[in-house]
Amino acid sequence: MPRQPSYWIILSAQHVTDIYQALDPVVNVLRNAATVGEKEFRRHLLDFNWPYVVIVPLVRSRYTTPVAWRINLAVLLQTDHANSLKWWNLVQHPIPTHALEELNLQAWDLPDLSIGTKLQEAVLGLFLIVAHIRDLRRLVEPDDVDELGSDIFQGYLTRLSTKLVHALELAQGAHNDMSTALLSLPASDIENSVPLAEAAQLLIELNGLILPSEDFTDKLSLTLDGTSEWAGRLEQAQQRALFCSLDWTAYVIEQSR
Repeated sequence: MPRQPSYWIILSAQHVTDIYQALDPVVNVLRNAATVGEKEFRRHLLDFNWPYVVIVPLVRSRYTTPVAWRINLAVLLQTDHANSLKWWNLVQHPIPTHALEELNLQAWDLPDLSIGTKLQEAVLGLFLIVAHIRDLRRLVEPDDVDELGSDIFQGYLTRLSTKLVHALELAQGAHNDMSTALLSLPASDIENSVPLAEAAQLLIELNGLILPSEDFTDKLSLTLDGTSEWAGRLEQAQQRALFCSLDWTAYVIEQSR
């Protein structure tokens, strides 16, 4: 997270799922506060002092992983509610060590939390790479570049492909780890826990969305149309991975009580 002037907000909730529901009230409070005073003066004051808002999510006053939302204040003030924000506005960023110390933030010391965190991060990382390739294809048409430009473009795609293979392996590994964790629990735990039952269902849906195609056989070979379709599925996948991670986090924290 870049070290720039930012307005920091600590958002603590009793339950992990409540954090996302609390984003709307936070947006409303910020928008109402920003309406005080003369418009142009207010805009310049905010731009100078706090060009960004950093929202730190906590569960019962502790963080499950040291990340936060970092949102451009101008973008935030133009939205009616948090649901109006684009997915890239809600990508979480690591909180610098110095900020954790200055804010005196404490972590949940529960190793099993990492299983959900890794799933969310791995699927998001895979989505970002595939979406980037899709957007590059939209911007650069093969007929619009000369031979040199084509070579440069293909070389860049080759380097991206190496990262893509690694990202896919990480996502599949994180999916397997979560599956193993769920299967290791007594069946009665899953039957009697709403978060675990939801996580198990989301994991099933996630498996088909992560892979490049239904007939994928561990050999990555993408076409232009295939990349676009995969990016669309991964956009759904990263949402399911988030909710699966939240469900798992809720279960792990409850079990620690």
